[in-house]
Amino acid sequence: MRTWLRGRMGRDGDKQAMEKRQNLAAFWALGLLNNVVYVIMLAGAKEINAGGVGLVFLADVAPTFLVKLSAPYWFHHVSYSLRASLCGFLMAASLLTVALGRTLAVQLTGVGFCSLQAGIGEASMLGLTAQYHGPSTITAWSSGTGFAGILGYAWVVFFHLLLHMSFPATLIAALLLPIAWMFTFFYALGDPTSEAYQEVLADINDELSSAVDERDEEEYGVDEGEDGEGAGLPDFGEGTAASALLSPNAISPLYSYPSTSLRNEAEGEEEEGRGGEREGEGRGRERKGGRVQKRARTRKGKRSHPHTHVFTIRERWSLFLSLWPYTVPLVTVYWAEYAMQSGAWSAIGFPVEEEKARKLFYAWANMSYQIGVFLSRSSGLLLPPSLPLLWTLPALQCLLLLFFCLNAIWHFWYDWGLLSLCFVAGLFGGAVYVAGFSLISRHTRDDHRELALVSASIADTVGIMLSNVAGLLLQGCLYRANRIPGATFTCGA
Repeated sequence: MRTWLRGRMGRDGDKQAMEKRQNLAAFWALGLLNNVVYVIMLAGAKEINAGGVGLVFLADVAPTFLVKLSAPYWFHHVSYSLRASLCGFLMAASLLTVALGRTLAVQLTGVGFCSLQAGIGEASMLGLTAQYHGPSTITAWSSGTGFAGILGYAWVVFFHLLLHMSFPATLIAALLLPIAWMFTFFYALGDPTSEAYQEVLADINDELSSAVDERDEEEYGVDEGEDGEGAGLPDFGEGTAASALLSPNAISPLYSYPSTSLRNEAEGEEEEGRGGEREGEGRGRERKGGRVQKRARTRKGKRSHPHTHVFTIRERWSLFLSLWPYTVPLVTVYWAEYAMQSGAWSAIGFPVEEEKARKLFYAWANMSYQIGVFLSRSSGLLLPPSLPLLWTLPALQCLLLLFFCLNAIWHFWYDWGLLSLCFVAGLFGGAVYVAGFSLISRHTRDDHRELALVSASIADTVGIMLSNVAGLLLQGCLYRANRIPGATFTCGA
């Protein structure tokens, strides 16, 4: 008997481990696919508007900013499956609009579609990590987004620079990506597994069971045993009615569900139990009260606060403000690195007077940066995150920005060795991203975690928004310092 039990437990453990690996792989792929089109647009920014790279960057981030700013107030009304489908549609629309557009305005609109997709996807998937395997899921997602940078720039370098395909043809070839996104979300990603998810599943099971009992008692006169268990009561287990409500294909955020577990049952349904003892009330209510009491007893020892919570607008805003120790470093590091990309790196080339040389350095500088991002975002489980590290790296990133600006003017280190510093900039940025969200996941209450991750996702976007303005100014001034014509913004004019 013991051997059989050990074998059964071993098989269950192997199945759970396999499901965990599958979900982690799915989150890695979702991170990759969510960001890769966004990166392709950044990599081709000089093809869209050579004299104003910052303008393309702005179109690639402004809609994301609006999505993430408003997400905590409407995401809970829209299922994850609908949001994922919308992301797939916007991804394809973006590629087609930029590829087929003949004016800058139309192409920037296409870039905006990509920005909407990236914002909805990132905020949604970061929130969804709260319902899976905690920090390991965030690391898998972060690693995927980091590799998206490599793949996005490699896509442009391979098809456009090496195979000499036109930039529109390069975008058309990327239409496979939204198909892969839809397949990964709807077929590769399994059901949520976290304790928070299981709590909500139990709550919904109870509510569905009560509803069925009331119907049976009122319409069919179903009798129950002494223990309060209804005869013929359906088993709403995993994979049936309750879990269907919470599967990724139909799931809503945990913070949208009412907190109706122990406290509300104890207050509201115990009252029903007492009412059943009164004269004239029937035995059915008395039994229902007993069943509710039993369910409450089975949860004894759980956390005193429910995992789910309904937040008011004021509570959502207060929660976001309380995250400042994590969001301020994210804003700062992203401001510095994207100001480097759209400003300083666009004004460097060997020689700087040649447009082709500037485009080549811009492409390889960003490729080096993305490799650094991927490596650091994949290190979430290797390097323990801490607040001192989270605040130190943005300061170092700002020093790198200052160095590149001065070097673009004075040329005191002016060769391909600069790519090593571009790589370091990627290391700094990726480390702050994974450390920031890992610390939020670790230090936030269970019933706040999902909303906290969604709310904090705006931090990097705010930094990028501010950097786009700074990048336009920097590119104009650096073009003027190097006597390069064609800047969208003319420094000093």
